[in-house]
Amino acid sequence: MSIVHSDPASTPSRITDRKAIYEQALHDFAITDLLAQLQNRQPITQPELEMVAALLIEQLAKNLDSHLVAAYLEAIEQGNREIIPDPISVEYPKSTELPANFPTAAPDPRFNYGDRIRLCFVPINGETEGETDTGQCIGRYYAYAPHHCEWMWKYVIWFDKESVSASWCVATTAWEDQLKPLPQEELV
Repeated sequence: MSIVHSDPASTPSRITDRKAIYEQALHDFAITDLLAQLQNRQPITQPELEMVAALLIEQLAKNLDSHLVAAYLEAIEQGNREIIPDPISVEYPKSTELPANFPTAAPDPRFNYGDRIRLCFVPINGETEGETDTGQCIGRYYAYAPHHCEWMWKYVIWFDKESVSASWCVATTAWEDQLKPLPQEELV
């Protein structure tokens, strides 16, 4: 009589549980959607899809800047989601109608193309002052500002080479109330 010892981690129910967890993680991180789009462009087998998913996750893990992620998470905890540069997007109010009498009723923009500006400081960890990004206004558009529940100017800012975020980002967008003109003594 022989006694077979089985590894509880490799029982059929544990394998099924692991597969379900794996599939849920792929879904939660939008890998499933990405792989579906890849497969729509060029049919590939399931093992090839899984290999692409593994390579994408591996590359993401290798290339994440832990300091940047920590700063981003800290900003979210502080409720400062706007300090992280995001792609230019137009957020719409419930009604997609422009304000009445647009553009004549729109306020004049505070900043013009070429103006040198500084982004307003956003407190992190209770600090009320700190170094902020500086740059030049290279564009603007009129959009609905959800944080003010009204339409206002949003600017495209090209960062100075010495700017705080210049090592990982060349430009950002900011609402008019998040910008200040660069003082004359800093324009040298």
